[in-house]
Amino acid sequence: MFSPERYYFNSKGIFIFRAGQLVHHYQFEDLIALEKMSVTVNNRKYWFMRIHTPNGQRHYQFIPKDTIFNDNFTQFYRLLKVNYPTKVKGKWHRWFAGV
Repeated sequence: MFSPERYYFNSKGIFIFRAGQLVHHYQFEDLIALEKMSVTVNNRKYWFMRIHTPNGQRHYQFIPKDTIFNDNFTQFYRLLKVNYPTKVKGKWHRWFAGV
């Protein structure tokens, strides 16, 4: 269930890397939804992104790994909630990630 992919974002969109190589870059407008799944592992919920591509939809699933020193998912979630609120399906609780 572990993915070799790493997900990053900045003001230009979402970037998917595999083995240190950029494999996909998506604009935020291509994001169909960021959704919280019902699957829980070690008291953490899986999330997934559904993204529109020229070949249909792509799905990426992950467990957010926010810590005291790393709040990247929280930043991503907030950016989407402010700029694309209809695309966010589910509530994120940084300190209660299993909720």
